[in-house]
Amino acid sequence: MVLSFSILIIVDVSYQHIIQNDPNDFVKILDVEPPEKILQTKFLSEHIGSNKNKIFLIGSSQIKPLNTTHIQEQLSKNNQYFEVYNFGLAADTPQERLKSIDLLISSNPKIVVYGIAYRAFMDQTRLVESVSPISPLPNPQDFFNVISAKIFSGYDLEFIDNPKLVTLNILKSLKNYGSKSVEGKTIGDNLLLRPYPNALFNVSLKDIPKNDVDLRNLFFVEGVTFNKISDYDKNPNVIAFKEIITKLEQNNIEIIIFITPQSKYYLDAMPNSAKITFETMIQNIEKDHKLKIHSLLDKYKDMNIWYNAQHIAIFNNTQIYSTDISKIINEEHT
Repeated sequence: MVLSFSILIIVDVSYQHIIQNDPNDFVKILDVEPPEKILQTKFLSEHIGSNKNKIFLIGSSQIKPLNTTHIQEQLSKNNQYFEVYNFGLAADTPQERLKSIDLLISSNPKIVVYGIAYRAFMDQTRLVESVSPISPLPNPQDFFNVISAKIFSGYDLEFIDNPKLVTLNILKSLKNYGSKSVEGKTIGDNLLLRPYPNALFNVSLKDIPKNDVDLRNLFFVEGVTFNKISDYDKNPNVIAFKEIITKLEQNNIEIIIFITPQSKYYLDAMPNSAKITFETMIQNIEKDHKLKIHSLLDKYKDMNIWYNAQHIAIFNNTQIYSTDISKIINEEHT
């Protein structure tokens, strides 16, 4: 029992360390492409030369909550008719996105909406690490509940009577994570499904908003790391981002850029130096490319729509995010 519990903790801590630094490292260890990347590449390859009115939403997992159906409906109210596709990709960075931008361009989208965040431009130099802006420590019982939920998520708690079984289930989950199946797959006992039409990724059915107490305690458990953003002219992700903008402009594809939203816990933990650096970088990009970058950074920080401190839940009552993106598209495209 003790051995199995220890394995659980070690696996979970190792997994969280990988995910917080680069989630794609996890599938690199298993020597497979992330399933969502396979799905997205397949879609783009099958739509080369397509002349449909398409909008592609690109960026990290922070854009996954954008509901393509809802955005289409909102745009149609303004007599703008598009097929909207969500290409959210876990741990996406401009450098990574640049690798597939030519394939994306070959599918002839009319508009590309790109969501960016501070983390996409960080280098490997630790700026500061904040476990939580909250002091003192959270309620011990709440803390234990969150820890238990994180470690045992997806497992039947009867594992206490069968430690051997849960150990096997953990190993099975890790193996299944690297499965090349891209639709309707499972991780452990978590069923992964498309959250809505034209979403080119799968999500867990457990991706629902947390109340403020759970969100606070989850943030205390997960923490957040802020690395340095290197000099504007030398930052490889800034350079890649500017190249993506240039390529889209050269191919007469409209580019709309926005800063993805963050929760109050993330924003409170963010050092002032990081905020200033990021704001300056955004201003320089706007100036260099003569465009407006819309900010949703703190718009929903106090709302009960968060799955964790950096991600809005993919859920029916979180569609204010999709509505606002529709308004930005209407404003820019009109």
